[in-house]
Formats: sequence, C-alpha cells, structure tokens
Amino acid sequence: MKILPDTSVMIPAFLKMHENHSKVMPWVHKILSGEFSGILSSHSLAETYSVLTRMPAPYRLSPEFAWSAIEADLPVFEVVALSEAEILIILRDLSARNIGGGSVYDALIVAVARKAEVDLILTFNINHFSRIAPDLADRIQEP
Repeated sequence: MKILPDTSVMIPAFLKMHENHSKVMPWVHKILSGEFSGILSSHSLAETYSVLTRMPAPYRLSPEFAWSAIEADLPVFEVVALSEAEILIILRDLSARNIGGGSVYDALIVAVARKAEVDLILTFNINHFSRIAPDLADRIQEP
C-alpha cells in the first residue's frame, strides 16, 4: 500500500510533544518498517523543514537538527516532484474553479498523490483535500 502523509502529519512525527504525535506514529512506523510504501511530495518535504525551524518554542528545531531528523528518515520515502507543466495545469484548474490561497499547496500534494498512484493520503486537513479532490474522498484519511 502506498501512503502519502502531508505536512500536517509529518510535523507531529518529528515532535514527540506534539498533540498528534501518538496518532501519526503507528503510520510512520509502518512506512519505516517497509510494511507500507511512503510517498512524500517535494513540497511537503520543504514545508516540513520550514515549519519545524520556525515553530514557536518549545517546538522549534534548529535548522541543523531539523534537517538531520528529516534526512535520517528520508531514504524510506519516495520523494515525488511535479514538473513546471504539471504545476501550470494545476494553477489553471484552480483558477477556473475559483480556488486560491493555501488550497494551492493542498492541490500540489493531491497532484503528487495522483502521479504516484497512492492508495491513501494521510492528513489532518480532510476538508481541504476533499474540496480539491472530491473524487479521492475515499482515499483521504486522518491518522
């Protein structure tokens, strides 16, 4: 089974004191053990690093520690990026659907999920993802 965790899942995976840490870790362990294949959007990779290094204390990690933690788990994930052409198609579609703001980033993650043919998108933002991709509603789940 291919699983794509979004940034809202990746952040608590790296922060033991995060309120959702215990919810995400069973999924992360299944990816780390090879039971499930982990797919990570290149956007989520960058966003995870960004958020971990700018969170308020006591959650904030130093850039060096954040990267070390991410890099340690990175080999078990297939990082998938979108091409310029794919991004332009997504933006054109969002514009036609009158969707803007932060939903743009969710749309990029959904596009990676489609491209990688994932079985499950894990997110704490189910409504955001379902709005972008109602046809994938049965594959969008909270940990």
